[in-house]
Amino acid sequence: MTRPRTGLDWHDRKHWGGRRLPCVLCGRGAFCRDDDGNPCHKTCAELALADPAHHSAPGHQGAPFVQDIAA
Repeated sequence: MTRPRTGLDWHDRKHWGGRRLPCVLCGRGAFCRDDDGNPCHKTCAELALADPAHHSAPGHQGAPFVQDIAA
């Protein structure tokens, strides 16, 4: 039996940046890119989608990919 997919599907090459840049959500180095091309860890993106209120606090860099992925 196959488990249903629960995370984001970032297998597409557009999600690979090739260079480690600060994640827009946590600030640590990330090779991955969100749908807008911003550096972001896949796990950070999944956490931001699961709890958007936490990731839109004043002073937080925000989650520019949320509107593109949430469907």
